[in-house]
Amino acid sequence: MRNCLIIFTLILNYNVCAQDGFSSDLSKTLELIYKADHEVSKKAVKNFYNDYPNHTARLLVRAYQMRWEHYPIFERDEATYKLFIQVLDSAETSARKVLNEDKNNNENAYYYMTAHIMRAELFALNDNMVKASIEGKNAFEYIKKGFEWCETNPEFYTTTGLYNYYIEFYREKGFFYRSLLWPFSKGDKKKGLEYLKEASQKATFTKVEALYYLAHLNYKMEASPANALPYANQLVRQYPSNPKFIDLKIEMLIADKQYSKAGEMLLNFNVADIPYLNARKCLYQGILTLTSENNYRKAETQIKVAIKMFEELLGDQDHYLSLAYMYLGTLENIANNASEANDLLSKAKNYAKYPYIHRQLEKLGA
Repeated sequence: MRNCLIIFTLILNYNVCAQDGFSSDLSKTLELIYKADHEVSKKAVKNFYNDYPNHTARLLVRAYQMRWEHYPIFERDEATYKLFIQVLDSAETSARKVLNEDKNNNENAYYYMTAHIMRAELFALNDNMVKASIEGKNAFEYIKKGFEWCETNPEFYTTTGLYNYYIEFYREKGFFYRSLLWPFSKGDKKKGLEYLKEASQKATFTKVEALYYLAHLNYKMEASPANALPYANQLVRQYPSNPKFIDLKIEMLIADKQYSKAGEMLLNFNVADIPYLNARKCLYQGILTLTSENNYRKAETQIKVAIKMFEELLGDQDHYLSLAYMYLGTLENIANNASEANDLLSKAKNYAKYPYIHRQLEKLGA
């Protein structure tokens, strides 16, 4: 249910007023954030903050930079956690003042909606689903308005696309979700992807998020890594130093059986200081050892190390645990250990949360 509550996460939308300097400064600051040089981006955000001391955008830009630098933000990092909430609270308050006078103010509708969405993600990440639900409800008023606004403001194509896709994805999961989501307007998964494509081509400030979601949805939800790769390629081409985009591409290359290319990228994937990405790197190494080197014992050791790393991390690691157990089960199948293979594939199935994994497990007879 977590994804249903935070389906609009990673979206920082701005309807820029007709100020060339403001628009240019905002665009340049966001670009530096995506490039993932955090010292440089912090200086840029500080300059933007000082240059526009009364603009709500300065608060969300600051929150956005914090999110990209410190993700995932957990409560145990008390100082960062509290500051992040404080900045988002200030952004919501600032935007609400304008919306109280003009509820159809596009610009501040973006800011208000985004503040709630980012808090929803934070609370869900920290397993506070009640607070996450409240934040989602508070954002929903302007998510709905975006259905009408997207044709004149392409930034809204992203939220409209995500809503259309995810609301139907969860309805298709079964009666429980359908009963839970009955008050919400129906969506259309195909249209959702089309809206995201529009955003990736026409939007200014949601273009990167649209590309990211197109990669994610085509790979994990539509089970088509081949269709997802062009979007991951574009992200890495535009932001070659962003480790999150590199991670995305490596995983998709492996899923598309482009093992040589994945191996080449993995050689320069230096993420020892980012625990959750370091765990994924270890998993990818194990998979490539199995698929490219046929060194089964070494692959088993690497994948088991990765599993231990994932188990020690905070937050939801289910997708990567499902991958790890699936490949361990594959190893046991190769060794003709049917009983062990079945146990491992059952574990993979228990952790699996995306259609891509379920379809791979079906091929393995799980």
